[in-house]
Amino acid sequence: MKQLLLIAGFLIAHIYSHAQHLARMYEYDASGNRVVRKTLNIKSASAQDSGGDSTHLEDVQRSYAETIGAFTVSIYPNPTTANVKLEIANYEKLVNGTVSVYSLSGQLLRAFPITSSRLEIDFSPYPAGMYLVRLRLDDYKDEWKIVKQ
Repeated sequence: MKQLLLIAGFLIAHIYSHAQHLARMYEYDASGNRVVRKTLNIKSASAQDSGGDSTHLEDVQRSYAETIGAFTVSIYPNPTTANVKLEIANYEKLVNGTVSVYSLSGQLLRAFPITSSRLEIDFSPYPAGMYLVRLRLDDYKDEWKIVKQ
């Protein structure tokens, strides 16, 4: 009996530790029906991840990766104090892409075309608060809430 409880405890601990790295987000239509389910992979930075580079370790507090069409987009750090980095896998397949930054009131603060697989968005001119980053990759679009501290 003790062995069974011990094994069950280890399984629960393993499942719980794995679940901490996944976040699920849902979108609903006006009637309350779920229309989109997104699973985000959230990685906490460690010295091993950064190869010992302490500057990189400070930058990568949490990384969010999401698949949008044929592209995988990583965005980090969130929350941020200055810059947010975007990395787009399969960038070479991109025909037309744009990044837009909005305030929560809907005001367009900045928009620019995607010209490489790695981009930095400078949030230093903006006061602390929450912002929306909208990304358009060909016919696909998505958005993230970014916290500026």
